[in-house]
Amino acid sequence: MTFIGKIKEISRALSATGISSYYPMEEERELLRSEIGDEAFSIHKGDYIRAHLLKIEKSDKVLVANYFKNGVAGYVGPNSLIELAFGYALGKELYLLNEPGEQNCKPEILGMRPTILNGKLKNM
Repeated sequence: MTFIGKIKEISRALSATGISSYYPMEEERELLRSEIGDEAFSIHKGDYIRAHLLKIEKSDKVLVANYFKNGVAGYVGPNSLIELAFGYALGKELYLLNEPGEQNCKPEILGMRPTILNGKLKNM
């Protein structure tokens, strides 16, 4: 979870406008596959995914903070794609902070019809 600091800033900004928010558990950032092994790493990742999806279930909206990563502007990683799809299946409003990048899953992302905020939270 490369952008937890930025995600916390977004959470604070939303809170200032009266919107409460959830974000992934910071402990996930500390997981190192090389230290705990593949099996334990996968089990922990699954637990974090489940915990975050339960937060999405309680929410009205899903916002993905998609920044430049892995050489892609507006990158949407596997966990974020899972979050969008889960929110989509539950009928939640979906938002992307930035235009989705040129990556294999872009058609799926756009097919879920998220509102693209172009970096401006006031558009929520």
